[in-house]
Amino acid sequence: MSGAGRVLRVDIPQLDVGGACAALVGRLRGEPRGFVLLPSLAALAEVERAASQDWTNALGQPDFGSRSLLLTFGRREALPKLALREWAAHRWPVGRATAHPWLERRERDGSEGPVTELDLRVAAACATSLGTFFAKYGDRLGNEGEPICESFFDASELEVCLTHPYEAFELFEAPFRRSPRAASPEAGERSPAQSGEPASRGGAQVGRNDPCPCGSGRKYKRCCFAADRERGAAGAGAGAPGERAAVHERDEALVLDLLQYGARRFGPEVRGFAALFGDFENSLQLAMPWAVYGFLVRGRPIVDWYLDERGKRLPAADRAWLEAQQASWLSIWEVVHVEPGACLELVDQLSGERREVREVSASRSLVVRDTILARVVDDLEVPVLCGVHPRALPPTEADEVVRRARRGLRRRGKVPLGELRDGLVGRRLIELWEAAVEELDRRVRVPPNLANTDGEPFLLTTDQFAITAGAEAEVAERLALLPGIERSEPRDSDTEPPEFTFSRPGNRLHASWENTILGRAWIARRVLHVESNSRERADRLRALVEGACEGRIRHRGRGHVDPLSEKVATERAGRELPEPPAELAPVLLELKRRHYADWADQPLPALAGKTPRQAVRSPAGRRQVDLLLREMENHEERSGDSARFDFSPLRRELALGE
Repeated sequence: MSGAGRVLRVDIPQLDVGGACAALVGRLRGEPRGFVLLPSLAALAEVERAASQDWTNALGQPDFGSRSLLLTFGRREALPKLALREWAAHRWPVGRATAHPWLERRERDGSEGPVTELDLRVAAACATSLGTFFAKYGDRLGNEGEPICESFFDASELEVCLTHPYEAFELFEAPFRRSPRAASPEAGERSPAQSGEPASRGGAQVGRNDPCPCGSGRKYKRCCFAADRERGAAGAGAGAPGERAAVHERDEALVLDLLQYGARRFGPEVRGFAALFGDFENSLQLAMPWAVYGFLVRGRPIVDWYLDERGKRLPAADRAWLEAQQASWLSIWEVVHVEPGACLELVDQLSGERREVREVSASRSLVVRDTILARVVDDLEVPVLCGVHPRALPPTEADEVVRRARRGLRRRGKVPLGELRDGLVGRRLIELWEAAVEELDRRVRVPPNLANTDGEPFLLTTDQFAITAGAEAEVAERLALLPGIERSEPRDSDTEPPEFTFSRPGNRLHASWENTILGRAWIARRVLHVESNSRERADRLRALVEGACEGRIRHRGRGHVDPLSEKVATERAGRELPEPPAELAPVLLELKRRHYADWADQPLPALAGKTPRQAVRSPAGRRQVDLLLREMENHEERSGDSARFDFSPLRRELALGE
């Protein structure tokens, strides 16, 4: 690697390259000459430090300090075979025998990455501009003199701004100029969806929280935003996937830089964060940022030490980002609104803070009333998620974590953000969350106690009765005369036997239900089958049919199927339930409406026998009823049912708000 005198800052506005660092390589006799392009000056420092650490990071993994783009010029025989074949096929001219070019992309772990078209354009523009720059100012480099900042243009009119020394960039008046929006796509034009600007309707800009121009009276983000985004006019702050990826890519690079710095500065002390996570490998999305932004080393997070020592030498954008990370906090966030593929609206269950974050991947997997342990960073005008625990919790389990956290903080109301920024508080939240996940998994492994609406243990039971020869028709007629029986004729009555459904008026569990289905019966090959969902119902139905068909049937045996058995689980594995037809959605919604019509006046075991309407009269009861509704809302959203029930009217009836 070259000395500081041969290090320049590179900005290519039309390709969105800003603050890159170019350093010469191969200055010794006989070495290939060229340059390496790194994301920043800090990245160059990390590469040089990594060279003295045997190219490994704090976790013992290969780490060369940064991604890099390397362009070298050497003799023909030094080129890889693939490059030789391309050179021969295209007959590319070279200036001299030692000027054969070769471009490589290296990932941070040292592996060779694919060279993209953008890489080729950047490398070609840099090669042309650096050659001109050194021809013009080569004798001044490395000497104490006036700083240099000049723009060069290649044959395709790409502007490359070179600055020496690197840190002198801010002394010059806006040398890094972005291309105007009217530029061609090749020159970096971005659509409104990519730029994250508000949608434009009739020449006016529409903000996400503005009234929708369609006249619905709803906010734009909750009305026509999704449709406009599909047409390419995204709402303000939505952020394109590419922009979001750039934010997270920058953060990932900085996190690795900080972790490497911490390992050199504090040694094994920085590795203590890994013990907080039961499944560390699957928790890296939270564990890595937490390691440098929240985990305390000698009383302070690594980011504080890092900024104290190196903050003044960092590019302004990196320094601003790390300061935003310092201001963020780890907390328990409930999802209250989702725009799949675009954003999430979150409410902090401890501080009461509300954020609408741009998030592409998580917004496709999370649903309303899911709760996550996450860090939200206020990046300029649009907050982003930077660190999320891999497991979301349903409302009940998350509420218990919130309750325990508040008890530890001795706070009943809103928790001040200053307390949540304390690394010890964040550590406790991770411990509580990990314990809740472990307990939830333990409960899932324990089969639930299923019961039917009569409170009887749920067990699929089938009795079989042999029918006397020639008596099938008479048995069917006698069954049809039983009280509460409903006979359904098959479509092809000549080949298929009829089926009978046993029922009784009313329902012990649901007062709004008109009847209770007790079981069903059918005849096949001189055998009467009677099926029910408990031993008790099976006994009652057996006595009923034997009394009605006395002398014409004989009990042959009884079979049971446990719905939670391994056999049933194996049969169901890989078998997806079909989606109900769209025309059934109104019917399903009506059934749900009837089911929940008297829910507010039904005594519930979860409320110690009180009805929801009675429970909401006390603060503790209101909290319990609200939690029950959140659990039902989450289950409804998680089911993916096209006929999802809206609990808002029920909330309004009980005066529970959102």
